[in-house]
Amino acid sequence: MKKIISLIKPSELIKLKNQIILILISVFLVILLLIKPIQTFISTDPAPKIEPISQELGHTGYKVEAGMHIENFHEFDLTNNNFILNAILWFKFNPAVLSLDTIENFSFEKGDILYKSKPITKIVENKVLAQYRIKFRFTSNLDYRMFPLNSHRIFITLTNKKVSPKELVFEASESGLTLSENMLISGWKKVRHEVITGYSESLLDRNDPTTKIYHPVLLFVIDFMRSGLRQVYVLFITLLFIFYLSILSLSMGPDQYGRRIGTSMGIVTSFLYYRFIIERMAPKVGYLMFIDNVFHILLFLSFFIFFVSLATKDKEYKLVRGTVILLVHTIFIVSWFYLCYFWGFS
Repeated sequence: MKKIISLIKPSELIKLKNQIILILISVFLVILLLIKPIQTFISTDPAPKIEPISQELGHTGYKVEAGMHIENFHEFDLTNNNFILNAILWFKFNPAVLSLDTIENFSFEKGDILYKSKPITKIVENKVLAQYRIKFRFTSNLDYRMFPLNSHRIFITLTNKKVSPKELVFEASESGLTLSENMLISGWKKVRHEVITGYSESLLDRNDPTTKIYHPVLLFVIDFMRSGLRQVYVLFITLLFIFYLSILSLSMGPDQYGRRIGTSMGIVTSFLYYRFIIERMAPKVGYLMFIDNVFHILLFLSFFIFFVSLATKDKEYKLVRGTVILLVHTIFIVSWFYLCYFWGFS
């Protein structure tokens, strides 16, 4: 009981033993608060704007069933938003009202078809089933605010620019999108998928509503979560080690003032150097991410500790140094909690 009371007293926190206990408590809370963000799929990726098909708007085009079987990803780079995949794209339609030439005018939004085979066709229930082997590169609407804790929702938008919903509409179900069981994506796992049908609209002249054009759209949505914590571990373990080392420097008394200042300066320099490592590993975006905010908070607190070390040169200032230790831990844990559960989703 006396040990607990002594740990609560700020003036006692400068003792190395009490510092280590406080750091262990802090690390435990950091790990505890990380569990939910890592184990729960939460996506902030913005979905493409797609409107539902409406007969009231004259969307009475011929129905075309469509789907896609993804065989493998040649490239799956969520950090740089770059994907290349091999797939079989299929369409089922009534040949009496639609031609194969119309069907094969398909394309992908935010994507380039690198290879498209000649169609393989057969008759199924008085309809033509046309299959295309394709290889295409695409990007998706990815939001990296929670990097490196982020899950992602990938959007693949199939469209046909040669027709409008008055001429053709896509039909599909969740079973229309399948992924090969042999497909393995390092560091990520698929958790769910869905298929959405509708149409997109484009305004050629914003001052003239009559220039609005419409195209049928089929949206494939795939949700991915991290299956490993290597990147999270690599990014945070060094940051936290440097940060806790800066707090430990406050245990040095006035007789070790020079060593304390040298340690604080070295820690601030280490933070600035580690920033270059973060830049190499993080996505190139123009807004702040989770890792950026953590870095800035820890850097600010380390500077604060450095200035406290400068100001406590001649005397022990046990109460001041102990209060600073407690304050720095509190600020960090509260900030960590806010970033994990509120900041990225506001």
